[in-house]
Amino acid sequence: MRNLLKNRFGALAVAVALTGAFATQAMAERNDAAAPKQGYVRLSENPQDCQQEDMCTDVSTGILCTVNYNPSGAQLFGKDEAGECTETLWRPIQ
Repeated sequence: MRNLLKNRFGALAVAVALTGAFATQAMAERNDAAAPKQGYVRLSENPQDCQQEDMCTDVSTGILCTVNYNPSGAQLFGKDEAGECTETLWRPIQ
């Protein structure tokens, strides 16, 4: 009986350790993905003509990032590798 109990406690300890490891890794990945990203407002049709504004996120929250987070404000964009303001950004959820 004791051997059976010892084996089950050992398996339970391994299962708890694995669950904790996976949960910690998932939280770390989620935090990296939700890092703030600088938002820029376009000043003209030229995607290189933009000005720094508010902080946004590139993780979709369902709400576009706008100046002062005002729903009727100008949409903000993130810069791509070419330095053009073309990336869609989202309003961070607090």
